[in-house]
Amino acid sequence: MAQDFISRFCRVVFLLLCLNGGVLFAKDIYILSYKSQIKNNQLIYQSLYASKAMTPITDMHSVKAKTVFLTKECSKPKFFECYETEILNFLLQGDVLIHGHDSSEKLRAMTFAELNISPQYLQVEFNDTFVKITLLKGNSK
Repeated sequence: MAQDFISRFCRVVFLLLCLNGGVLFAKDIYILSYKSQIKNNQLIYQSLYASKAMTPITDMHSVKAKTVFLTKECSKPKFFECYETEILNFLLQGDVLIHGHDSSEKLRAMTFAELNISPQYLQVEFNDTFVKITLLKGNSK
């Protein structure tokens, strides 16, 4: 009788972890990109795009990883907004495209710079107190 109760209890706990654990202990693949524009030394546009991958990603390997400790109260969907600085610092260590243009006309100078981070695949593993971010790259053939 006690053995049967323990067995049922373990099944219930396992099911609850499977159903609820998707939020707390999940590895999800996201596609992130970033763009910012600066005109005359003023930031005029900045955007971090994050989208969950819609199809399974195959033939990828991890390049580098970073652990972000959760110190701010934010939900899983708001993670990229809350930790934008940490994620950008991680992405800026990789491939970045910078386009700049300077001009001067009749004693007026104008500068324009654009920073682009092309779409990157990130595996994001959510845990209770931290998030592990892993940059993924395709295998070369």
